[in-house]
Amino acid sequence: MVVNNRLGYLFVFLGMSMALYAQRKTEVIRYGDLDQWVVRKITESAIIGKETKTLYCVGPMDTIIGNKTF
Repeated sequence: MVVNNRLGYLFVFLGMSMALYAQRKTEVIRYGDLDQWVVRKITESAIIGKETKTLYCVGPMDTIIGNKTF
């Protein structure tokens, strides 16, 4: 019984150490520093109010006015 517990603890320890080792690789995400934003000013349809909404998205610094895709 004691041997089975020790063997179980060994497998848990090995599994956790392998998971920690796998996380050492880091990759840079494009615009991941959140310092660059796209500002979109979109006008709603006349049916729902025709108000202008401002949307902020992570991406290259730019301001888009109108209902255009980027």
